[in-house]
Amino acid sequence: MDKSFLIEPTDCTPRVVLNADSKSLLIEGESFPENVRDFYEPVVAKVEEYLRSSDSLEVQFDLRYFNTSSSKTILDLLEMLESHFDEGKSVRVVWLYKEGIEVMQENGEDFADDLRIPFELKSY
Repeated sequence: MDKSFLIEPTDCTPRVVLNADSKSLLIEGESFPENVRDFYEPVVAKVEEYLRSSDSLEVQFDLRYFNTSSSKTILDLLEMLESHFDEGKSVRVVWLYKEGIEVMQENGEDFADDLRIPFELKSY
């Protein structure tokens, strides 16, 4: 089964790229889908499947905006990654935010404070 995965962005959903070759997951854009669970469930399932047979994953978030429902689902995804980290997998999160967009920096800091996995904040 192919371990890579792609969801193209829409006006209200982010681009999602799971690249098995580079052992990376990218979530970028805006996230405020009408039904957050319907959007993110296949993403979480694919990441779970990937991590069952792989030993490492770097997750990059480059979100310009997300709503409260997306925030909860992102935290659920991060907690799932943390459980794999606790099992000995190499899991790392990079939270990208545009310089001067304090709310996105603060969101990343809040997520980082709640987790034990390696978490890097990077501005651009």
